[in-house]
Amino acid sequence: MEYLENLNNSQRAAVEYTEGPLLVLAGAGTGKTKVLTSRIAHIINSGRANVDEILAITFTNKAASEMLSRIKGILGNIFIPWVGTFHSISTQILRKHYDGPSFGIIDSDDQLSIVKKVISEHGIDSQRYSPKLLLSLISKQKDKCLNYDQIPASEAFAGIQLSILYRNYQNKLKSLNVMDFGDLLMESYFLIKENAALREYYQSKFKYLLIDEYQDTNVAQYLWSMLLAQKHRNICCVGDDDQSIYGWRGAEVENILRFESDFKDAKVIKLQQNYRSLSPILKVASAIISNNQDRHDKELWTQNSEIIPVILHIYIDDRQEARKIADEINVYKSNGIRLSEIAILVRAGYQTRLFEEALNYLCVPYKIIGGAKFYERAEVKNAIAYMRLLVNDNDNLAFLRVINTPKRGVGDSSIAQLTRLSEQSGLSMMKVLKTADLKPKLRASTMEFISTFEDCRAIMNEDPVKAVERLFLQLGFKEYLEKYDAENMTEKAQNVNEVLKSLSSHDSIIGYLEHVSLLSDVDSLSTDEKVNIITMHSAKGLEFEVVFLPGWEEGVFPTSRAMFESKQLSEERRLAYVAVTRAKRYLQISYARSRMVFGNIQTSLPSRFLEEIPKNCCKTVDEIDIYRAANSGFRKNNLTYGDIVTHGKFGEGKVIGSGARGSIYVEFDLIGIKEIAADEF
Repeated sequence: MEYLENLNNSQRAAVEYTEGPLLVLAGAGTGKTKVLTSRIAHIINSGRANVDEILAITFTNKAASEMLSRIKGILGNIFIPWVGTFHSISTQILRKHYDGPSFGIIDSDDQLSIVKKVISEHGIDSQRYSPKLLLSLISKQKDKCLNYDQIPASEAFAGIQLSILYRNYQNKLKSLNVMDFGDLLMESYFLIKENAALREYYQSKFKYLLIDEYQDTNVAQYLWSMLLAQKHRNICCVGDDDQSIYGWRGAEVENILRFESDFKDAKVIKLQQNYRSLSPILKVASAIISNNQDRHDKELWTQNSEIIPVILHIYIDDRQEARKIADEINVYKSNGIRLSEIAILVRAGYQTRLFEEALNYLCVPYKIIGGAKFYERAEVKNAIAYMRLLVNDNDNLAFLRVINTPKRGVGDSSIAQLTRLSEQSGLSMMKVLKTADLKPKLRASTMEFISTFEDCRAIMNEDPVKAVERLFLQLGFKEYLEKYDAENMTEKAQNVNEVLKSLSSHDSIIGYLEHVSLLSDVDSLSTDEKVNIITMHSAKGLEFEVVFLPGWEEGVFPTSRAMFESKQLSEERRLAYVAVTRAKRYLQISYARSRMVFGNIQTSLPSRFLEEIPKNCCKTVDEIDIYRAANSGFRKNNLTYGDIVTHGKFGEGKVIGSGARGSIYVEFDLIGIKEIAADEF
């Protein structure tokens, strides 16, 4: 068993403890994936379970693929059918047992379209009451496995009971024969819970249940997991409460904190030896996270003896911060570090603009992770909508997206007519188009549309790619791409060809659509040689040789809304821990004395997280002192370094240097450093 010999003592203990509930507290970079995959291989190799008696849950398709690949590396070409995300496993169960026609899975854009219709039907002003907020409220109920009839009457949106709006939303999903992400988990949970025979089947079937990133589970995922683990109780949850950073989207850190209460005989094993980061980085991370109260006590350590100090930069303002970080990136590049191994991790999206400008100025290529992704591009969404309508002619949302892409003479009045007839008859818009008494011109323009779908539907099970290619060609979609935007037609056509290429690796169109609908942000991460600009939340699970953490100021990080709320502040501190532990060798943290926030220059205080780091953990570089020294001899508008000036708004201050375009930097007694036009004095 060579795979056991490559484990440290704690890892091996977690792999070999196979009977009964087990909680593996895996700190950042401690090899949790290695433990999970070795544990699965050990269970199979020792004859404790067959491959289809193990259920392993991850949070991204990328993680599931990595897990399967590593298991094959240990056991050879073996396939384990029940490895996937909560949503993909739930979908498998629903496809097998759901009492109803085959359903589609809608994305967030389609969900929002339906919510907007619900809002409109109830006479709610969408300018005053956000459709996104209503969608979020409904999704939070599903995250708790609560149906609309379980919502208290006191909970309301725009003065209307939330349960009524939620029910309307669900009825629309049902009429379209689709489910959203929340439905997948909730419906599979209730299906198993309420069907005694099915419950017995799955509880007996899965002898071993393994859950990765357990700290990120919500209530529905917790209930789902506990239900399946009841019979054998061989549940192994791997996670780190210090990395629970998704409370805003329903994750409950309490799930991992109460594991030992859920299972009184639980074994707890801590993985604390870190294989990613140097010791100074780990000391910074441990110093910050130790200030959280509700957590399992653990501290990362490494056998790597190399010492590279963590650097704390203090900048005059956010523009200097961006310029200096861009300069530093060029230095790392000249020293042989690949750009793809460098990341700038920001707390909020508005921080990225200055870094983009600074990197563009130095001709340093970069990518924004969390920006426009492949499956969010308009032409790709259109291609997907064609395929959705091909497999489900009840999908009105897909119908509306493609009926006039390209133009077919189906104007707004025709769409309104089809919508009205669909609502009156209870038939989908596609079926109305086939049977309704329409105007001759509309009938003529849509006959080919209907017949092409019918022809392609006849061959889609036999040859999915051929069916979709024929659909695109005969309905003029490919030609439309070439004419719609001549400047970008090559890229658009290539994107649609990439869709067909991706489809060819799946057995069916339905399987491919499920794959697309279940993808996450990190699944599409590119390995191009570009600097990564990424939010801290999106960086979880990633690692880089060099990490920059700008904007560590009160109100930015932690955010202003979290500064006075203990639960949110604890999550912000966990986010700091995650951000720090993305770095392998080089870590630079910075804050600016002033920052432009939503159009206003704000004087900043250093983040409280910086105050929690012992002074001997960081090397501090005060760029303001460096700037003062470099500008001690300048003169502008008869002003020079050290002059005392008085400003009508900001009071008395001292000139400390020259800015851009006729401005100077003044250190005011009351508000700190600001850049002011020299002619104001």
